[in-house]
This record gives sequence, structure tokens and C-alpha cells, in this order.
Amino acid sequence: MEKINIAELLKDCPEGMELDCTMYDNVTLDRVDIDDTYSIKIATKSGFSTRLTRYGQNVDIEDAKCVIFPKGKTTWEGFVPPCNFKDGDFLTYHSTVGTTIFIYRNKKDEHTYRTSFYVGLNGRGKLLVYDKYTLIALNGDAATCPATEEEKEKLLQAIKDNGYRWNDETKTLEKIVVPHTTKKFYIRIGEIPNDEKSAVPRGDAVIGYEDGVSVYDCVETDGLYRIVMPFPLKEGQGMTYECMIQEITQCRYEIAKPRNVYLVSGTEVGKGHDNEPLIKDVKILQDLTAQFNTKPGNTEKTIAKTEFSEGDIVFSGVNLISILKNINPPKTLNCYVSTDNYGKLYINEGGWTSQNLRHATEDEKQKLFRAIKENGYRWNAETKTLEKLAEPKFKVGDKVRGKYTDNIYTISGITPTGYKLTNGQSFGFGSKDCYELVPNKFDIATLKPFSEVLVRYDSDAPWMTAHFSHYMKDAEWEWPYFASGSCFRQCIPFEGNQHLLGTTNDCDEFYKTW
Repeated sequence: MEKINIAELLKDCPEGMELDCTMYDNVTLDRVDIDDTYSIKIATKSGFSTRLTRYGQNVDIEDAKCVIFPKGKTTWEGFVPPCNFKDGDFLTYHSTVGTTIFIYRNKKDEHTYRTSFYVGLNGRGKLLVYDKYTLIALNGDAATCPATEEEKEKLLQAIKDNGYRWNDETKTLEKIVVPHTTKKFYIRIGEIPNDEKSAVPRGDAVIGYEDGVSVYDCVETDGLYRIVMPFPLKEGQGMTYECMIQEITQCRYEIAKPRNVYLVSGTEVGKGHDNEPLIKDVKILQDLTAQFNTKPGNTEKTIAKTEFSEGDIVFSGVNLISILKNINPPKTLNCYVSTDNYGKLYINEGGWTSQNLRHATEDEKQKLFRAIKENGYRWNAETKTLEKLAEPKFKVGDKVRGKYTDNIYTISGITPTGYKLTNGQSFGFGSKDCYELVPNKFDIATLKPFSEVLVRYDSDAPWMTAHFSHYMKDAEWEWPYFASGSCFRQCIPFEGNQHLLGTTNDCDEFYKTW
């Protein structure tokens, strides 16, 4: 009979879940370390704990039988892991690669929160939206728990930054259409439709109607109003604008009834087929027909030219939000600070293309300022410099513990935006509260009776597992560590040192208390 991988079935089950055991009474699940040979840890009501193989065996031999089963069962056939979370709960999992915040999706065809979500924000700041091909990938050391209020706000803000809002009743993402209620002027070419719905033409035919009146953004310079092209431009719009300019300026041919041009105001309700603004409640403020009906050769003044200055916050075609330093010929940007879609910060970098460069929106500006703050800085607009909010919390050589994973790392370097770790990973100054400084030496007093430890008689002997009893601190005794009814020269915690089991390799200096 093929063995059942019990560890795979239990990996998402809650700690404290009751089990039936053929060896002990009143057994509960303590934890699952999926990659270990003895990956299942169980505990009894009296506090005793032990480890079983991934197949639920007491010893790792071929003939050993499974000794644990679901409560009230004698087989694992048909077992479905219980779920602690409700549909729509905000959850997080924490791992060495960052924190992912997501909204739990509980469907009958889904069996684990590892892949069940409506929307999530991964550790790189990328928004993930559910479909059958998109999964949230968890590492083996990840810890999943309810999201904090701050984490909920961070996810909701990311959803908003991407143009959506979360509807908790329908469990759906809704596209945000924000009407512009502030006073803003537009240019309208042609008369206002009676129903305030512009036609969508294709050749000489009308294929539909917009949700409002098609207009164009404008700017006023030296008493003249100039058209601002929609951004980004869509394919085929060049011909549309050429015909539009020819009709209103009469520069190439005359038509019987040329279009009038008006300065208008209204409430913006969306974008049209050519990405132009659509407005309702239209009011004509001024007739601009005479300004635009010019002689051939003067049409260029109707198209706005945007200029950029040092310190402007801009958005470039490479999806970077930046504070501009300068633009070098032919068209490359140098910036004081920039951020990308993942919230990564670039300081005093440049060489990027200025293609499709525009001024950043208010939401984009706030996204840049959040990235600056999360990396431990603030922007001084007067001196045009980044100022550190605080000195680094850790120094090179410090050992830090992840508060959510309980793993220990060593700081190998400090960059302008954060810390580098000896395992090649890094974290920003803004994530410092997710780590805590650990002592330079392991404190043997943190071990409690029955704690899992690795022990050996001397440095040439292999490490083996045991249950800690006590430490004879003041005794002049060569074997001061008592565990599993014997005494040893060396003793270290099992957690974090699993890789040493069965080897004669030396442990990290941090754990040496002998």
C-alpha cells in the first residue's frame, strides 16, 4: 500500500488541532516542518512532545506504521484540512522574502488558503488579482495570521492606487470612476449634444455613443487657450487630430459649416474611446472659434507644449515616479529619487528615457512619498535633498530575529535604503520593526524542560535529538547539559539547527555556551 504523506495533509491545519494517536492519549498537533524528515510535531496534554516522520511514523523505517489519525477516525482517506478563516477575511503571511497581505477566498473547490484569495499585495508591492492561473506562493517557513489594521489599510490603499475599491458585501473589486468636481476648463469642438452623449464614429457611420460629452483638456497661456492631447495617445489618433485641426482652422479646405470651438466646464465622468475626457452638466463659458480659425501655418500654437523643471515630480514611460534633477540631451532623465511599481527606491540615479514623460498625478506623488518614508527618508523640497528620518537601528555584524518567522540572520551591510543579510536577502529601513536584535550569545536559560535540543558528548560525535532537562551552571562538571536522562558536553536548540542532526559539523559560535 502506498504511504500517505501526512505532513502535506497537516501543513495548513491549526496548532492545537486534536488527533487520535496509537501511542499517547490527548494528542494535539504542535507544528509541521514540511521539509524535515521528522516533520510532524505532536504534544500531549501533560506537555510532553515528540516528532514523527512525514508519514506519521514514530521511527523512519520501511515497516513502521502510522500512529496518528484524524480525531475519531482510523484512516486518512477523505481527510480535508479544517480552515480557521472566513470568506473575505484580511490575512497576512510572513516569510523571509517579505509580507503578503491578501483577502481570503473560501470556495468549495479550494482546499487551502495558500492559493485562495480575491486580491493580495505581495512583498514587492505588486497587486495580485485572483484568477485560476495566479497563485500566492508561500515558503515553508511562512506564518499566516489575521492582518493588522495597519496591514488592512496598506492593502486597501494599494487597491485604491490601482484604480479600484473593495466591496466587502459582494466580495468584488470595483473600478473607481471619480468625478472631477473642482473647477476645471475644457475645450469642446462642435456643438453640445442635447442628451450630452457624443457619438462614436467609424468612417461615415456611428457605431455607438459615449457616456458624456467628448472634450479636451486645455491650458491658458498669454490669453490663448491651447489643446492638451490625451495621454497616452491611441493608435490612429494622429489622423483624427489632423482632420480636427483642418476643420476648425480651414487651413486645407473649406467646409460649408465649420465646427465651432468652445471653452466649457462640467463634471468629468470618465474617458472616451480616444482617451479624451467625458463630461456632464456642460456649461459654455466662451466661444473660441475665432482664436482657432487661423491662417495656414499658425496651427501649432493650439497644441500645448509641456515643460519640466528641476524638482518636478514626473511619471516616465518606464513606469517610474521621480523627482526630476535634469534632462540631458538627447532625452535622458537624471533624478534625485525614483520609485517603481514594486516600491523599490532609486537614489541619485538616471539615464532613463524621457519618452511619454508627464507630470505625476496626486495619487502618484503620494505613492512616491510613501516609498520614500518606508525606506527611512523624507524629501526636503527647499534644499532638494533626501533627509534620513533616523539612524540605522542595526549595525554590520548584528544578529537579528524575524518577529514572524523566528529565524536568525546576520547584517552583512548597510545601503542608503536598508540592510543586507548574509543569506543574500535584504530589507528596508521601513521594515525594521519586523526584526529585533538578538544577544551575541545564545541564552541557555531560554530552554525549558522538554524543549527539543541537539546534544553530543564531544566535538567528534554526531548531533542527536533529545528533550532538555536542566543545566548545571555552577557545577564543575564536564557534562553540564542534562537531557533525556543523560548528560552531555554540548547542547544547542533544535530549532534553527535541524541541518546539523546526524552530522559532526560544528554549530554557529552564537550557540556555543560551553
